[in-house]
Amino acid sequence: MEEKALNLIQSLCVKVDFLTQAQEEFYQKHFLKLSLSSKNILTQTEAADYLGLTYDYLNQLTHHKKLKFTKKEGRKAKYFLKCDLDEYMSGEPESSHSEEDLIEKEILQSWSKEGKLKK
Repeated sequence: MEEKALNLIQSLCVKVDFLTQAQEEFYQKHFLKLSLSSKNILTQTEAADYLGLTYDYLNQLTHHKKLKFTKKEGRKAKYFLKCDLDEYMSGEPESSHSEEDLIEKEILQSWSKEGKLKK
């Protein structure tokens, strides 16, 4: 009987540890989102999180000039104005068939086939 009780206690400890870790990750993720809402200039990683996109997909959008960014001369890092990200999110509906829209659709299809889009 004691062995059964010890096994049960160990099992409960593992579950509590798992739940504690999951809660910590949840808090970190949501604190990050709250901090992003107060910033006006975001890094590439922050911009990807803000838009709910992968880092690589964000790079594709900048490469095809679908998303504005700024960059210091001689540096690789890209920075994004929050107002530009908001403008991108509230862009025209997909009903327009401009060349830019077709490029973006092509990127989306390519990335979704490769499983690189966040769900």
